[in-house]
Amino acid sequence: MKLAQFHYMDEDRIGVALGDSLIVDLHEAAAELKLPFNFPYTMRELISFGSVAQESVRFVLFQSERYPHRVKPIPLTDIEWLPPVQRPGK
Repeated sequence: MKLAQFHYMDEDRIGVALGDSLIVDLHEAAAELKLPFNFPYTMRELISFGSVAQESVRFVLFQSERYPHRVKPIPLTDIEWLPPVQRPGK
């Protein structure tokens, strides 16, 4: 799983790369799938979830694959890559 932070449509987001050409915006996917939790917008927020973070990411990806008509991956050519963790803590 390739977790990444990126900029798209004037917002910083986190997602999972699908192969070499697409990325799933995890927050947007969770919202489109009407999941019962708000997915974080930043990698720092995701990391703060602790061990729940990995399961949350897997669950969103599983649901995205299960309902592909509701989640549209973003082409990598449309995003700007960001550092994995912006402003990391000390």
